[in-house]
Amino acid sequence: IRSLVLELNPEMCPNFDEYPWNQMVLVTSRHALREAWNGRRLREHCSHAGVPLIISPAEDKIKRRGMEAQELTTHEHDHMLSRDPKTRKLPDIVELAVGMRCMVTVNVKTEHDLANGTRGVIHDIIFDTREPEREVESGVIHLRYPPKFILFKPDETHAKSLPGLPEGVFPIEPAI
Repeated sequence: IRSLVLELNPEMCPNFDEYPWNQMVLVTSRHALREAWNGRRLREHCSHAGVPLIISPAEDKIKRRGMEAQELTTHEHDHMLSRDPKTRKLPDIVELAVGMRCMVTVNVKTEHDLANGTRGVIHDIIFDTREPEREVESGVIHLRYPPKFILFKPDETHAKSLPGLPEGVFPIEPAI
C-alpha cells in the first residue's frame, strides 16, 4: 500500500485533471482530509464544466414512529448544535453541482440499484417549489431549501428506466 501514497514532491504528483486520476476515489481515514479533497474537486468540476456550485441547507427533521417527518423541536435542535462538532454526523450545508461525481452511502432504492457504494453522476438538481428564483452570484447558487430531488445516473445499473426520465437516471430525495 505504501507504493500508492502520493508524495508532496510536485514532480511525483500526478495530474488529477487527466484520466485515470480524474476518476479516482480518495481513500482516507481522516474526515477533514476527505472534506477538503471533495470541496476542492467540486470547485474544479464547476470551473471546468461551467456549472454553478449549489449550496443547499440541510434540514434537520426527525421521523417518529407512525408519523410524518417533523421539524426538530427547539430543544432537539439546540441539543444537536451543542454536541461536539467532531461527533455531529450531518453538515449544516450540502454542496452540489450538475455533473458532479458522487457515491451513494446508504441503501436508498435498492430496486433501482441505488445502494451503499453505488457510484455515478448528478444528472440534474430539481429545486424545491418554495425556492424563489435565484441568481448565480460568482458561480454559486445559495438555496433556502434542500432540493426536491437529485436526478442521479449510476455508472452501472440493471434497473428498468422510469417513465419521463432519461435512460438510467433515477430520482433521489433528500434523506430525513
